[in-house]
Amino acid sequence: MTEIEMAGEWLRQAAKAVGEGRASLLLQGYPYTCFARIIESGSLELPPPFRECPPNWDLFWDVRVFGPKGEWHAWRDGAGRWWDRRYEAKESENEIHRRYVLWGTAVEVTSDVWSCCYEERGAEVWVPFEATGHRLPLRLKLKLLIDYEPETGMAGVVDAVMCDFDSKEIP
Repeated sequence: MTEIEMAGEWLRQAAKAVGEGRASLLLQGYPYTCFARIIESGSLELPPPFRECPPNWDLFWDVRVFGPKGEWHAWRDGAGRWWDRRYEAKESENEIHRRYVLWGTAVEVTSDVWSCCYEERGAEVWVPFEATGHRLPLRLKLKLLIDYEPETGMAGVVDAVMCDFDSKEIP
């Protein structure tokens, strides 16, 4: 765990480390929680509804940058300081693979390859890829990391790592 300054440079370094310059993000804060992406130029790209409101890092509390090589997770503590931890993708017997369902039984794609997955009653989630022709609802792949209590040998989940979108195409 390292204390960091949350800024564009941290996002670019994280994207390079986990996705060779391109990566997906989950931003959690105010006034929105959303997926985003780092594009090849190193810029943060938000989904269409949020582009006029770039993140004010004083109002956000959690950022996960994930790609094929791992995840960088940053969070803000109660004193307003940002911390991060890095996870390099590797196979281990001490992990549980999970696929969590995202909202959406219908999909609409914008001209710039963002997809809005939505429900009839208005709930929606934007994902940074073209999701037409994919099995809905989309899923998010995670790993639950397991560790053992040295004194008792009891196992437990100590962290969760975002890996990728599970966006299987319809056969």
